[in-house]
Amino acid sequence: MASPGLLGTDQIPMHPQVVALATQYGLSAKMTERLNTQMMLRWETFDSDMAAIVDALRTARNPPGLLVAKVKEMQYGTFVGKEEIKIDSQVEEIIRKFHLDDQAASKLANWISSRPQSRTEDLAMMNLHLEYSNRPSSRVMQLLSRMFATGAGSLGPPDRGPAPGSLADLRSSL
Repeated sequence: MASPGLLGTDQIPMHPQVVALATQYGLSAKMTERLNTQMMLRWETFDSDMAAIVDALRTARNPPGLLVAKVKEMQYGTFVGKEEIKIDSQVEEIIRKFHLDDQAASKLANWISSRPQSRTEDLAMMNLHLEYSNRPSSRVMQLLSRMFATGAGSLGPPDRGPAPGSLADLRSSL
């Protein structure tokens, strides 16, 4: 790996966070310069963009490859940074109760915040779906991807009974 310098393309100063990220993930000097250039062009959203990139790279099997895709998204204007969403006590309770992972918790909070008119009903239905699931984080992702894909208005009740090992199943066996 070439050590990233302090100056990038066309004498654009390298941002310290970009240099740190490059060092951590072993990025080439060229990839570091491309990332730095795109991040400097998106200065208004730098912090949320960097947070989204760090989160994505943390779980990536091939961080440099994923970063190439993220830089292309920035170039095409399709990259979305990490949104700062306030998680209220009701959503936090569901996250803790079902031990949701970070990705599922973020998607759930984002979805709930986008639906203020049906918030109470949505939280109650999501709670019921998760009580019937033996993999709550996965279930959140499935339900929300289906909601976004079909444009459905509400979750509706679960279409199956409690899965083995789910919270509802464990309660019924006591």
